[in-house]
Amino acid sequence: MRFDDALLQVDGVETKMADLPLKGTYHHEASGADTDEYVVPVDWTTAVDRSEAVWEKGFFANQSSACKLRNRFTLERLTQRFGLGD
Repeated sequence: MRFDDALLQVDGVETKMADLPLKGTYHHEASGADTDEYVVPVDWTTAVDRSEAVWEKGFFANQSSACKLRNRFTLERLTQRFGLGD
């Protein structure tokens, strides 16, 4: 959904994302489908500290802000490395 419309639960209270003290800049002078910022929900199954991040030659990488991960090698190795089930 558009950044300006996104709502998050913060300490049990529904809060507009635009009203939070964020570090990035999310607004453009022009407004419209080509310039508006969008947020994508993520359901984190497992999270680790940055120092525990993994990378291997052959992992799928994409510069898009969001994509569906389908690369079998990457999925199998991450599932194994983070102890996730099928």
